Amino acid sequence: MDLPPSVTTAIFERKGLYYFKSDKLQSQEPHYFIIIEFEGKVVHLVVCASDFEKCKFRIEKRNQDPCTLVRVKATADNDLKDNSYVDCNKVFSNYTLEILEEKLSTGILTFKGIISDEDYLQLLTGIIASNDVDKGVVLLIAKTLEAFNS
Repeated sequence: MDLPPSVTTAIFERKGLYYFKSDKLQSQEPHYFIIIEFEGKVVHLVVCASDFEKCKFRIEKRNQDPCTLVRVKATADNDLKDNSYVDCNKVFSNYTLEILEEKLSTGILTFKGIISDEDYLQLLTGIIASNDVDKGVVLLIAKTLEAFNS
């Protein structure tokens, strides 16, 4: 789904699914990322993976709560071809709106769609249950979850 750069700030929203290559990952392949929350101009994202067993193994190895592994269902709204899995123990908080806008305007980032409310709520819950996510981010996500449920 190609969008003109003039609407970049309008498409960056919670529950948005984006596809891009990140220098924050060891893999050189692009991945799907989901925007969880904004904190000023900082964007908090989680990354999707396709290998359930690998994600499950990492979570079990670190003795994390099983609810920190969330399945995001493939739907027409999010343009995923297969179900994806998110390890909620890793939140990427080192992206700003400006960085994402630059990636979009140069064609590095592609908007793919929106995840469901159900998947979003599970992601928020998984992040809150994590022992690895920065406590400041967990507090922000807890407020987001409270507001989303009201």
